[in-house]
Amino acid sequence: MIMKLFIDRVNRRLSHIPTGEKIAIALSGGVDSSVSAFILKELGYTVKGFYMQNWLDPRGNCHGEADWQMVESIGQQLDIPVELVNFSDEYWQSVFSVTLQDYARHITPNPDILCNREIKFSTLQRYTQNQGFKYLATGHYANIIQQGSSYQLQEAMDSEKDQTYFLCALTENQIQHSIFPLGDLYKTEVKQIAKTIQLPNFDRKESMGICFIEPKHFKQFLMQYIPKTPGNIVDKDGHILGQHDGLSFYTIGQRQGLGIGGHRGLTGPWYVVDKLSETNELIVATQRMLSHYNKYDFCISPYHFINKAPEQNSQLQCKLRHGGQKHPVTIALAPPLANITLEQPRSDIASGQWAVFYDQTICIGGGQIQKYIL
Repeated sequence: MIMKLFIDRVNRRLSHIPTGEKIAIALSGGVDSSVSAFILKELGYTVKGFYMQNWLDPRGNCHGEADWQMVESIGQQLDIPVELVNFSDEYWQSVFSVTLQDYARHITPNPDILCNREIKFSTLQRYTQNQGFKYLATGHYANIIQQGSSYQLQEAMDSEKDQTYFLCALTENQIQHSIFPLGDLYKTEVKQIAKTIQLPNFDRKESMGICFIEPKHFKQFLMQYIPKTPGNIVDKDGHILGQHDGLSFYTIGQRQGLGIGGHRGLTGPWYVVDKLSETNELIVATQRMLSHYNKYDFCISPYHFINKAPEQNSQLQCKLRHGGQKHPVTIALAPPLANITLEQPRSDIASGQWAVFYDQTICIGGGQIQKYIL
């Protein structure tokens, strides 16, 4: 009975799609995409799974083979065909090389946003459409609503798992041909479904999707492509507190992995508040000193809006990182830039990250933070 309630909830969202429609689903080997495939199959759609191989690791340290084996197992259990597609060249050109360039400029990019825009909902979506699939489904926690002829990206019911932040760079056409079966489910319900139908991955840890994204290994991975440029870690007065490995390997707001303890009676934790490329210095501050680095204004470029650009000086809400809270902002477009003013100042505005904008529950787009104004 509970299972039927879950599936009926999804069915109401997809009632405009006729039974039997061919739907491609991006399978990662994780529980979210697997449950999405199960639900679509239960609703009577013709489903095929596609596993994207976006990275070939010559050292053999990639979990991609295990993920593909899991996808094959899921396909067998759900009785759906699955296919491995190799987009490693496209990923390198459109995502990884851009990511490296940003890190080399000492800013912190978001490859997940790029991957969704350039690979999953572009390269993969075209590939599946050429096979006759009108829609591409994924395991993202997000919703799509139709207002007249307009398709809008809406936050998921589960606000803690909502992933619209990562989807902010999609076009309206990409959204129109996408399906997010989990948008009206909570993560706990998804796990319950997976356990009930005995999926082999029901208790598997979250799928990373690409080999190098695991946070605890990311710095070491990045050092294979960007050389170390050691420098001083200093406070606002220029006191040397330690040594860093290179400004590329740190981000604004970071407090883990700095390797510094208490100094001159100050207790941690310490936070990265600035990066000075001219002197190769990493600026840090304790929590009680963060207000000295608060900023109201920053710029974004490039920027993208899913449907139409907001009116000049619109008052919206903004997320500065995935999982973060929304902050009231005013946005003023000045192509190719957009100037953003926060209602309340923040000390953790990180160049390279994306500022993503919301009108209530609707994600309207976003842009890459390029600079801030003190």
